[in-house]
Amino acid sequence: MDETYVRLSQLFDKGFDISRHIKDSSLATNDHKFQEKVYEGIKSLEEATRLVNQLSLFSTNESVEEIATKNVKYLLLPALLADLTLMTIKFDRHEILNTAETYYKDFIQRLNDYQICNIEVKHNDIVSDDNKDEKASTSSVMASLDSAVRNRNAKIKRFNANKEMDNKLNEMRQRISQTDDDNVDDEILREYYLVLIKRWINKSFEELYNIETEKPIVEHLKKMKSTDSEDKLNARKANTNKSETKLKPIIITRNEFQKKVYGLGYPSIPTVSVDDFITEKIKEGSLEINDKNPVYNNSLLNWAENPEKKLAEDETEEERKEKLIEVDDTNNIRRARDMDDWKDVHKRGEGNRKNMG
Repeated sequence: MDETYVRLSQLFDKGFDISRHIKDSSLATNDHKFQEKVYEGIKSLEEATRLVNQLSLFSTNESVEEIATKNVKYLLLPALLADLTLMTIKFDRHEILNTAETYYKDFIQRLNDYQICNIEVKHNDIVSDDNKDEKASTSSVMASLDSAVRNRNAKIKRFNANKEMDNKLNEMRQRISQTDDDNVDDEILREYYLVLIKRWINKSFEELYNIETEKPIVEHLKKMKSTDSEDKLNARKANTNKSETKLKPIIITRNEFQKKVYGLGYPSIPTVSVDDFITEKIKEGSLEINDKNPVYNNSLLNWAENPEKKLAEDETEEERKEKLIEVDDTNNIRRARDMDDWKDVHKRGEGNRKNMG
C-alpha cells in the first residue's frame, strides 16, 4: 500500500480515537493536559484532511456506493474536527462556534451530495425530512403547545434511534476487533462506517442547534464586558490580535472547481505547513540561518519583528552609496550611468504582467 494512504489511515485513527475517548477523561476541560490532547487530535485530523485533498478521494459526481470501503470513514473528518473544536478554549468562543458550525454543515452537505441523508441546511437552522417539525428558531420566543409536543416527540424518537445505533456500533466494533485488520469482512466494515456516519448525523443535528442557541448568549456576554473605555478596548483587541492566531476550518475539497471556490491562491487554505515552506526557502537560498542565533535573518517576518534592524540596514546602505559617490568610484559611476540610459529607453512597469509597475 502507498505510504501516503498508510499515513492517512494512521492520522485518522489517531484523531478518531482521541475524539471517542477524551469525553471519558477524568480531567477538567480547561486542564492543560486535556487541551493538549484535544489539540493533538485536531492536528491529526487536519493533516488527514490535507492528505484526502492531495489524494482527491472524493468527487461530487459519485454516489456512496462508488466510494471504496476503506475511504468511507474519511467522510467523518469534518464532524470529528467540529467535535474537537468545540472542546478547545484557546480561541475566542464565538470564533470556535463559527468554525465548528462550518465543519458540521460541510459534513451534512457532503452526505447530502452522496445521498446518504437528505437534510436541509439553512443559515440559522437545519431540518431533516424525517423531522420537519423540529425546525429550530432561536429568534422565536412564542411557540405553540402543539409545536412543543412535536419537538419533544422528535427528540425522544432521535434519542431512541441513537441508543439503538450505539448498541449496534458496540456490537460491530467488538466483531471487528476480534478479526485481523487485513481479514475484516468488507461488508461488515462498510456497514459499521455507514451506521457510524448516521450516528454522527444525529449528533451534528443536535450540535448545530446548540451552537445557534449559544451564539446570542456569547454575543450578549461580550457586550456586557465592554464597559471599559474605548481606548482600553482597542488596546485589548490589539494585544489579542498579536498573541492569537485565527481559527480556520480545513475543508475537504471535492474537485478542481471547488478548490477554486474555496481558494488555493489568496486568500487560501494552506497547501503546505509553515515548516515545509521555510525548509523549501532555505534550500532555495531565499532564507539565511545564523548558527549562533537561528533566526531567518533576511525574512519579512524578522524585519516585521525588528523594524529597527530594517532601518539600520537601509541607513547603512545609504551611507555606503554616499561614500562611493564621494570617492568617485568608477564601477558605481558606470552603474549609475547605465541605469540612467536604461530608464531613458524603458518606461516604468514595462515588461511586467498586465503592464503593472
